[in-house]
Amino acid sequence: MKGHLLPFFVGKGQNENIFSSSLTLRTCCYQAEHHSEMTRREGLHSAEVKKVKAELRDSESQCMSVQREVMILKDKVEKVRRER
Repeated sequence: MKGHLLPFFVGKGQNENIFSSSLTLRTCCYQAEHHSEMTRREGLHSAEVKKVKAELRDSESQCMSVQREVMILKDKVEKVRRER
C-alpha cells in the first residue's frame, strides 16, 4: 500500500533508504537552523553584556563623582565650623 505513494522508479527495498535520507536531511536542516539561532542569540547576549558593562562603568563613574562632591562639601562644612 505504501509503495503507491513513491515514484515508479523506487523499488520496495529502497523505501527505507528514502525515509532514512529524508529524516537525515530534516535533521541536518534542523541542526543548521538551531546553529544559526544559537549564533543569533549569542550575538544578542554579547551585545547586552557590553551594554550592561557600559552602564556599570557609567554608574561607577557617577558614584565616584558624587562621593567626591560629598567629600568636598564635608570639608567645607568642617572649615566653616572651625572658623566659628
